[in-house]
Amino acid sequence: MAGDGSRTYQRFGANPFFDQQISVMTTRQVFEFEFAADVVIVIPLGPFMEFRDNDIRDAYNEAYRLLGEPGMRHLLVDFSQLGYFGSTFVGILFRLAKRARSNNGETAL
Repeated sequence: MAGDGSRTYQRFGANPFFDQQISVMTTRQVFEFEFAADVVIVIPLGPFMEFRDNDIRDAYNEAYRLLGEPGMRHLLVDFSQLGYFGSTFVGILFRLAKRARSNNGETAL
């Protein structure tokens, strides 16, 4: 991680076109992203209630954008790092699942 608050994620895909770095500016990392073929894997980090609204919004926008990338269809949410979440996170899940469906994809929790 650079000292400027940016975070870099490595994107992995079956197609070399998708192998690239993605940088997201946040004060506190809300989601970690991983990629496998046409699947965006979203890993929420820590208790969701402790994040600032701006950080949650930015992380949601990035996940939504990634699901709109060419070749990305499916959403997998990994809850292994999440201790607690409330209605805000449920709303985000519904919107991201709807985005995946619009790409003829599926969502797995």
